[in-house]
Parts: sequence; C-alpha cells; structure tokens
Amino acid sequence: MKLRSALIAALLVACCSVLPTAKIVVAAGNRPNILFIITDDQAQETLSCYGDKYCDTPNLDRLAAEGMVIDDAHHMGSWSGAVCTCSRTMIMTGKSLWRIPDKNKTGPKGTPEARKQAAEQSMPAIFNKAGYATFRTCKTGNSFDEANRLFQVSKVAMRREGTEENGSAWHAEQVLDYLNDRESQKAEKPFLIYFGFSHPHDPRNAIPELAAKYGASNEGPGDKPASKAPPLPDNYLPGHPFHHGHPGLRDEEKVQGVLTRRDEATVRNERGREFACIEYIDQQIGRVLERLEKMGELDNTYIFFTSDHGMSVGRHGLMGKQNLYEHTWKVPFLAKGPGIRAGSRAAGNIYLLDVLPTICDLAGIDVPETVEGKSFRAVLEGKQDTVRDVMYGIYCGGTKPGMRSIKKDGWKLIEYDVLDGQVRETQLFNLQDNPREFLIEHHDPELEKLLGIAPGPRQIDLAEDPHFADKRAELEELLAKAMKEFDDPYELSPNPAPTKVTFDRDKAVLEENLIPHGPLPKKHQTHASTITEAADGTLLASWFGGTREGNPDVKIWLSRKPVGQPWSEPEMIDSGNRMVDGKETEFACWNPVLFTHPDGTIYFWYKVTGSGDRPGPQNWWGAVRTSTDNGKTWSERTWLPKIDPTGDYKVFKPYDGILAGPVKNRPVILPDGRLLCGSSTETTHGWRVHFEIYPADDWTGQKGKVEVTKPLMGGKEGIQPSFLVHAKDMSVLQVLSREDGQAWSHDGGHTWTDVVAGPVDTSVGLHAVTTTDGWHFLTFNPVKRTPLSLARSRDGKNWETILPELSYNEGKEVDYPTIMQARDGKLHVVHSWGREQITHLVLDTEYLQRTASADGN
Repeated sequence: MKLRSALIAALLVACCSVLPTAKIVVAAGNRPNILFIITDDQAQETLSCYGDKYCDTPNLDRLAAEGMVIDDAHHMGSWSGAVCTCSRTMIMTGKSLWRIPDKNKTGPKGTPEARKQAAEQSMPAIFNKAGYATFRTCKTGNSFDEANRLFQVSKVAMRREGTEENGSAWHAEQVLDYLNDRESQKAEKPFLIYFGFSHPHDPRNAIPELAAKYGASNEGPGDKPASKAPPLPDNYLPGHPFHHGHPGLRDEEKVQGVLTRRDEATVRNERGREFACIEYIDQQIGRVLERLEKMGELDNTYIFFTSDHGMSVGRHGLMGKQNLYEHTWKVPFLAKGPGIRAGSRAAGNIYLLDVLPTICDLAGIDVPETVEGKSFRAVLEGKQDTVRDVMYGIYCGGTKPGMRSIKKDGWKLIEYDVLDGQVRETQLFNLQDNPREFLIEHHDPELEKLLGIAPGPRQIDLAEDPHFADKRAELEELLAKAMKEFDDPYELSPNPAPTKVTFDRDKAVLEENLIPHGPLPKKHQTHASTITEAADGTLLASWFGGTREGNPDVKIWLSRKPVGQPWSEPEMIDSGNRMVDGKETEFACWNPVLFTHPDGTIYFWYKVTGSGDRPGPQNWWGAVRTSTDNGKTWSERTWLPKIDPTGDYKVFKPYDGILAGPVKNRPVILPDGRLLCGSSTETTHGWRVHFEIYPADDWTGQKGKVEVTKPLMGGKEGIQPSFLVHAKDMSVLQVLSREDGQAWSHDGGHTWTDVVAGPVDTSVGLHAVTTTDGWHFLTFNPVKRTPLSLARSRDGKNWETILPELSYNEGKEVDYPTIMQARDGKLHVVHSWGREQITHLVLDTEYLQRTASADGN
C-alpha cells in the first residue's frame, strides 16, 4: 500500500504540468469519497426539512437528520431558457454565470478552444488528475458536454417515464452497477460519483402506484381536484400579475398536462405527479445509500443532495424555472459526511458554483485559480454560518435585459426589465416577515378562501411603499455593484421609486371644533363620543358625561349641528335613572352609538349599569332610542332583550345573555337589511369579540329574533370591534379590535376566521371606516392615549400612518375616536379631549387619498 501510494503521488506531481494551477494535496489516510446527487427541477419546499408536509422522502429525511441542511443555497442564474444548462455548467467549472463557456459557441467564451480549456479545469478533470475514480449518470443534454465526457465512466440517458426501465430507477441501476464493479474489482481509488436524475422535470410521468397515492393522473387533470391530490402551494396564484418577459416560453405554455392552465385541478394534479416522481427518486437514493453501507464505504463518503434550480409549479401563477422568486432561485441542499454534525443547519449563502471548490477542499485538492466559487467547508463543519453576505441572481433567457435580484440580511430586491421596456417592475421583500414572497394579489379574499391562508399585513411587496424607499435604494445600489463585479453585460433601464407621500395636517383638517360640554359639573368627565349624519344633513354627536366614569351621575348627552351652524348646547338624553324598590335611583351610562337608517330613522344605542355591585362593562344592559325628526326628539328608552346563553357563551361569566347592541363602534347593514353589531365581553375570564345580528325589520330587538354569534377565538383577545367592508355585496368583511386583533369573514359575516394580530397594537379604543370608493381609514392611539393618529389602507392589511398627530393634547388624553364619512364625502372624527370636552374634526378625504406628492399639494 505504501509503495502504491508513493507511485500515485509521483504520478500526481507529474500531472501538475498539465494542470499547473491545481496543486494536488493527498490527505493523510483514506481520502474521502464524494457522492454528488442532483435532481432536475426540484424546489426546496418539496422536502420536509424545508417545511413540506405532503411529499414522502424518508431517505432524504434521514440524510438531513444525519447531516446538515443549508437554507440559503442558490443557483446563480441563467442566460438561457434552459436554466439547467447554465446551472450545471457552473457546477462543473466553479465559474460564475457570465464567465462560463457558452453552449451556443458564440463569443469568446463559446469557441471550441475556450470550451476545451474550461473542460480541462472542470470537476472530472480535476478529480481524474487527483487519482479519483470518476463516474457520472445523468440526463442527456443541457449541460457542459466537453466536461461531462471527461468522467471515466459515463452512463447517460433521458429517463422520464413512469416505469422502472425508463424512470429514475434506471439512473440508480447505473450507480449500483458501478459500485458492484468496484467491489468485484476490489478498487482502492476513492470515487467521485455524479448521480443525476432526469426527474422531477416534466413530463412528470409517475409510477402508477405513486401517482395514485398523490391523487395524480399522468393523463392530465380532471374537472375537479382528486381528494388525495396535494393542496395548492401557499403562494399559489391563478396568474402572474405581469408578463414574465419570455414570450412563448416552453415551461409556461407547453408543459404536458398543463399548457397555460393554472386552475386548481391542474396545479394540484401536477403537484401530485411531481411528488410521486420525487418519492420515487428518494427510493432510488435509498437503494444506493444502502449499497454503500453494505460495502463499508458510507462512513468515509461525503454525500451532497441538491437540484440544478428550483421550480414554480403554480407558485406566483408560474409553472417554470425562469424567475427569481425564492421557490425557483433557491435549491435544496443537504450534506452528510465526516466532520458534519448530525441535525445541523446553516444559512450558507452558497451558490451551486461553490460545490467544486468545496469538494476539492474536502478531498485535499488545491482549487484551480480559474474557479470563482468559495469553499463552504467551514459552514459544513459548523465554524461559520455563511460564506458571503450578498447573493446575486439573474434570468435573461427571454427578452433582455431580463430579471435581476439581490439579497442581503433578509431583504431581497427583484428588478424586471423585459418586453422592450413594456414591463419595468421592482419588487422588494422582507423575507423574515414574508418568506413566501406574498404579493398584493395573494390578499384577494376569494384566493384566501380557496387557500385557507390569510397573509399578514406585512407580507407584501414593499417596493412601492415609500416607508421602505431607503432600503430599496440600498439594494438597488448593491445590485448595480454586483452586476459590475460579475461582468453582467446589460444595464437596467430606470424604474424610479415612488415619491414618498407626505401629508400636512393643516391641509387635511378643514375644520376643528370643541363641542360645548353643557350643564356638567365644574369638575367632570366626558368620554366615548359617537357621530352620525341625519337625513337633512344635520350632524349629531353624543357622549357620556358626569363626575367620573362609572359614577351614578354619568348621563348620555347629545349635541346637534345643523348645516352651516355651530354645535348646539348639549341636552341630556338619558340619565340612567330607573325605579328600584319603588324609588328612582341613578345608574351610570356608557358608550353611546348613533347610526342612521337608510329611511332616515336615527338609532341611538347606549348602555346603563345593571343590577348588582359591578358598575362596569361586566354588568351593563343595552338600551335604544330612535328619532324620526333628524334628532330633535327621541322615543322612550327601550331595553334590549335578554337571550338564553348557550354553548361557548357559558364560559364568559358573568355574561348572562344581556344584549348591549353595538358596544362602541358603528354597525354595518348586511345586504338583506339585517344589522351586524360589533359587541364584546370584558370579564376576568378574558376579553372576547362577538356579534349581535338584528332582523331587518327590528333593529331594537323587541321581536326576540336577535342572533348572537359565539366569541371569536384565536391567539389574540379583543374588545370594541370596528368593521371594514371589502366587497360591495358585503361578502368580505374585516373586523379590527382594541388589543391588537383582527378577523375576516368571507361569507357576509356568517363565519369568521380566528383572531390574529392586527395592523396596530393599541390598548385604547379605535375606529375604522371604509369610504365609498374603497379606501379604509383607521383612527387609533399608537402610544397610550395620546396622540391620536390616522392611518389608511387599500386592502385592510397594509396600513400607512399618514397623520401621526391628527390630534394632540400634551399630558392629557385624546382618544376613543369615531370616524364617519358624510354624504358630501368628507370624513368626520369625534374624540375625547382630555375627558373635558369632545373634539370634532372635518377631514379632506380627497387630499388623504392621494397617492403621490408634489410641491404645492
């Protein structure tokens, strides 16, 4: 053995004249084997170690558990629609995209001589000269042929059928035959095996029993998805929001069984076929690993599993690999071998072009100077988490310049410049908040209903949000630097970031008035105001006031503002008094809500302390009055009925079925005329939102047909809900609540999602309104009870605070707002002013809805 090793070493030294830039270093003892496994068109999300729950891959799961999972592994990109061509050439040469030999043999890097020179510095050439036995099985075509021919043994064929003879098993058989030959020949050279598959690239013809397991048909989808078919991906879209820039692209228009269809049945069938192909690949990998173990070769073998690029298969409305979303730009990457800790994980920030220098490093081979990749051996050994800070991605296989991407510190930018400038788009993602790169289209209520997923308010493309203009500019600068560093031959045409929209409070607020507090004691409190517009244009505002909230002398007050006139001195509408044991007794009043019926009737709900010794919300009783003369006179107090609490309501003791009506904020009218009131319970057992639904012909509830929903559940508590409307037919509703909660209904309020975190975290009452043209405005306190802020949104999820100090009273409260849009389009806000008076603001809605700033606006 010693003599044999000396001869090999002498031969290697002699070889250095052929490969002057690669100094071969023979490691002490047995040099490691290398098993490099690569699939064709496989996204990270198809493996359980990356979060998949549906595709069975026990052998790859074992590989991940016994080794390392790298989260941020990427192919760099492609200048061809056949992305695998560039990807696999980068693997072979360790060169970056713009410096690999061109397959079409054009340009200085595409000449026969240039390609020959690159092949002489490629993976098989380096390992051949280092004394390794080299073997390759893979699909035919779409790679660097001059390098591939240098493997000592090569068994290649396209195998994408759903049979053992013409599917992935064929590639495994070639490896097993090679290993059997090594064993029979008692081979002593370490091996480099390049173990490539033709699947799960389309056509994804699956083994019949596995296709059946995943509810898939190789013949194409049915009219409806099969029950066993995998669900749609979380970031599925029925179509990409703009053209991807590659007209006639095969992957997007000509995939067998798909073509241009993106419906649920088609995508789920194709995912089922994909998963069936991947599970079959996993079985073949298991066969090879088992054989290595029986041969005693496994412990001294570095095993790498990856793919040449990711794949869309319905994500973002795309089917192919010609994009730079994470599902396609990233690749799965697993590694196992000596010195790699079992169950370890790292970000990595590696490219596939880093594979060559890494396996050279592990094998004790100096890397040729032509190699640009970086060894990530230190990552595999747990000595560092990444090998670089910035990742650069390219796709320009279609119209030029194409797409570019840059990623750093969890932030990612994608630029599109395609179709001769017809599509110039920028996308910006905070991947820590939005790892699936959800777009505004993913927030469509119907899509959310289909997927059963409601992306959070921060899960959106942020490129057009002026609050992130600095981050966008930072990444654009990094991208320009990377394009220059890597000899990118193209430039992107300008796509200016949006001008940050600024708002001037003096321009937004058209009127500001303090409503008279009337004949209240010198030291008093006024709080929880409400506002509505009568049929004749008169504004009415109400609040509760007395010596202190909860005291028996707290009454309901009302002030009127006829068109063109100031607010009137308030009048007391209800004292809360009632007879107890034959004696008139004072009781505290709470939270009035004014609302005008389309027929002009004004409804006036409020609460009065009930019996018992608890004076707060735990023990109040709802009352209602009505007016048919624009608020000049009112009916007598009518108590809301008591219902029999059942089911989930029993846990909200001491709630005993007493109705409150809308507990603080305005209700909404459902299409059938019923009234949906936001209510809540506020007890020591928790704060929970629920709803009271009053019949169309009985908004006072006297006919005993009030429907009370069970409390909304979830990870957030809340009270005092406020409604937003997202569809003209009221089919999509959103409720925001105090204490950072929100929930959605996609069936007109019949059922609701669980409560999740809302757009603002406030411990004080808030109120929101949907305007007639679809904007949403929210008044809230961002910090304690002052200042009062105003935010806006187009979708109810992504909010922009446009007036941080809509109202401010240093050292005193400005809180508990109500916001309303009047018939003239103006927004009206009333709120508590230091609990001394009520402030009324009139806002310029048109000004607050602008989407661009300019001098003089």
